[in-house]
Amino acid sequence: APECTYWSASNKREVKSGSIKLIKENWALPYSAGFILCPLPSFGPDDPVIRVGVTTQSAGPALLANSVPVENMESRKKIGEMSVCVKPFHYEFNRALWLVEFIEMYKLLGADHFIFYNHTVGPDVEAVLRYYMRQGSVEVLPWSLPVETKKVELFFQDIRTEGIFASLNDCNLRSVGHFPLAAMVDIDEFLIPRKDENLLELVARLGTTYHGYVFKNVFFYLYWENDTALHDHLNTEENLQVNLFGADSHMPYLLTQTKTRRLDQPHKYGVRSKYLARPDKSVE
Repeated sequence: APECTYWSASNKREVKSGSIKLIKENWALPYSAGFILCPLPSFGPDDPVIRVGVTTQSAGPALLANSVPVENMESRKKIGEMSVCVKPFHYEFNRALWLVEFIEMYKLLGADHFIFYNHTVGPDVEAVLRYYMRQGSVEVLPWSLPVETKKVELFFQDIRTEGIFASLNDCNLRSVGHFPLAAMVDIDEFLIPRKDENLLELVARLGTTYHGYVFKNVFFYLYWENDTALHDHLNTEENLQVNLFGADSHMPYLLTQTKTRRLDQPHKYGVRSKYLARPDKSVE
């Protein structure tokens, strides 16, 4: 079991036993994301905790040098309306245009800020991330695990997708107090309202009392034929003079403009569903 060491504003120290709560959706793999839970110390409201350290019980209490500051979430200020949380980039992800499309599409849908985790990316995606970081709309955090995420056939061996749930919960906590909403999606997933211009209008119409908004999943398969209607219009009416789908073309295409055919029926609620969460109201 973990051991939690606390330091108060008056420099008092206290040690208590903590606990570990594993995140359930780990597919029974050897490693799982989880929470280390530390009970409140007995300092009292007039002597708040300012630092905490966590060790194993066999290692003894943590040293002050190995502690982290405690942040009062209530002191955070709102800086936007919606953040976007994405699982760690991995396998040298390098689809730069699709990343730009993802960011710009979610900006249209009401997002202000994107939190990405970099396990491995290619040079083109790295350049895109640096551009948006300079703008201030993207935050990129390093992501390195002591275990290797690899697949044997279709199954992960050690941990699910670079510890996806550790990153999503980290992103949710980073959004608390700063953004009323956080979208939990993958880089090729779009939450599209059918009656409203954007997700903020959708939430306003449905009401702000809900702690989460779940969207059913439907696939637009990438291996299905491209819809070239927009391309053909631009090529003829706007004199684009570039054939994006010709045999000699090396230009990628936008998913939202070319993959317009989908399965007839969405999946059931909870099957590959994605959601908007209220970070202030979310525990896990």
